Amino acid sequence: MSHTSDAGDHLFASRMKRLSLRAIAVNRRRQTLAALTLQQYGSRFRGSLWEILNVSLPSRLFPMPLSHTSLIGY
Repeated sequence: MSHTSDAGDHLFASRMKRLSLRAIAVNRRRQTLAALTLQQYGSRFRGSLWEILNVSLPSRLFPMPLSHTSLIGY
């Protein structure tokens, strides 16, 4: 993710790094977590990812907020 920081998008890089580290921490504990808990974490991670993308991407590239409905079922 250092190339993102080099490009000047520090906000995007820091948020993505924080999300990635959280996902790694959950992944390390996945054997001890209930299936429902893993689903809840997955839902939160997807929501956080879409929030990061919607806030970070320039509006000239995506004038409308990105829809996360295409991820349903993943």
